[in-house]
Amino acid sequence: MQKVTDAFLMKLLWKLITDMNSLVAKVFSHRYIRDKNIIGTLCSKQADSPLWKELVKLWPLLIENCSCNIGDGMRTLLWLNRWVQDEECLITKNLLHIEDIDIKAKVANLTDDSGGWNFHELRRVLPQAILEKIQTIIPPKQRMDDTIKWNDKPLFYGL
Repeated sequence: MQKVTDAFLMKLLWKLITDMNSLVAKVFSHRYIRDKNIIGTLCSKQADSPLWKELVKLWPLLIENCSCNIGDGMRTLLWLNRWVQDEECLITKNLLHIEDIDIKAKVANLTDDSGGWNFHELRRVLPQAILEKIQTIIPPKQRMDDTIKWNDKPLFYGL
């Protein structure tokens, strides 16, 4: 029975991150979410509703199975969100000069004046294999929102 409950709660979380104009997203955002970049860490307090506390418990499982599709790059955090195919968050990689990075940098900050990827700074901190994967991603474009995608991995077998 717990798997069924978790599946319904995951569906609610999915609605929360993919449809920010839905009633559920507006209610939870107003009450609990302080940061507009929802693909980060959620937390609960003792006074929060039991439903919110259960959603917070499942949040890491949802984030582990999602990644970002780059649109304009303004909602996706370069180091803290999953956006490079088959990679975890870039902050988990063996960064060479970690003290030089801006932890809140957006993917949109990675483009040069001509609209292509700007690898100058990233070459100092990221391994070549990841840089090659980034080269296969279309650079951020104006007027296209970043979106969330499910990573094709089933979570609840037998449902």
